[in-house]
Amino acid sequence: MIPISIMSKITMVFLTKDTPEFLFRALEYYDKHLGSHGINLVIADASKNSNWSIITKEISKRKYSIPIHLLHVSALSSLSTETHRLAAAIPLISTPYVLLASDDDFYYFDWLKPAVDLLDSDNSFGIVYGHTIKFELERYMPFGKMKRAFIDNNRTPPAKWLEGSTPLARLSELGSTNSNWATVGWYSLQRTEILKIIVDHAEQNDLNGFNFEKLLIFCQAALSKTRMIDEIYLARQINGESTRPPYSYKAEKDGLEKLMKTATAILSKHCNLDLNSATEIVEKVFLGEIRELKRADSKTYLRAVADHLPFLRHAREVIRNLIMQNQSGSPLLATDERFPIAPKIYSSHAKVLAINDAVAGRSY
Repeated sequence: MIPISIMSKITMVFLTKDTPEFLFRALEYYDKHLGSHGINLVIADASKNSNWSIITKEISKRKYSIPIHLLHVSALSSLSTETHRLAAAIPLISTPYVLLASDDDFYYFDWLKPAVDLLDSDNSFGIVYGHTIKFELERYMPFGKMKRAFIDNNRTPPAKWLEGSTPLARLSELGSTNSNWATVGWYSLQRTEILKIIVDHAEQNDLNGFNFEKLLIFCQAALSKTRMIDEIYLARQINGESTRPPYSYKAEKDGLEKLMKTATAILSKHCNLDLNSATEIVEKVFLGEIRELKRADSKTYLRAVADHLPFLRHAREVIRNLIMQNQSGSPLLATDERFPIAPKIYSSHAKVLAINDAVAGRSY
């Protein structure tokens, strides 16, 4: 049982759009476990009017115990982006801490007491998270039979280590490799005051969802320390049917420039750095990310050329097979020893059974 004194310090914010059955599944789960615990819940929705009508009607009919604040932004509005919807939700957050949530995932609750205790006792920490279970149903639907559930802990650590004592130390760690940033970002217990700073600047510069998440990661590192605790805190549903457009520097160039400008302004204002120093740090941190995007553009170009030249197509397949053969015998990369070791889970694990129970419900 989580003390009401802990849950009353937290607001959970959902950004939803045209997925009413996933939302109802999530609300049933949180109402069952938290309905009498005092947590605040805000839903900022950008569904089309027909789905919004379904959402309001069902929520009214179900009469959940958990307090719910509903916001609707027209899906046709330019203000329906994640950034603007989150900005609309911010005034409804009166608690010191916030959980950003998705309607197809589930937070657990036993980790929240040690997380809140840490944030209450040490102002240098602003972000807390733990181990993540990934689960997949036979189809990407709200309800169905569980296909698999696991904790992914193979080649890389779960995040960058962001407990350095200064913004520069943490940002240096964040930008230390040329790979896409691996850090907690959205899913965490975080200080509301930090989120407000990030959202305010992101809204002013009209950042899209892709660049907002990058800004979120950057500012979390710049403005506070991040702690990974040795608890399973989240279950994320795998969408095996989703496809996302390939990353591209050409497509993201203008947005990246806005993102870096926004990051520079936050670093200068809130970390007491002069503009030149802030600009230099931002450029170094984003250098690896820019290289990755440019490399993706080069790969796309080479694939397009190879598709039109048969001998290059053959060469590409030969090279790919050689790479796969070499990788299959290579040792796994060492995980970062500073992180807690991921626990082993089985189908009988209590937290897997809790998700099994949530996804075995009825459709609406």
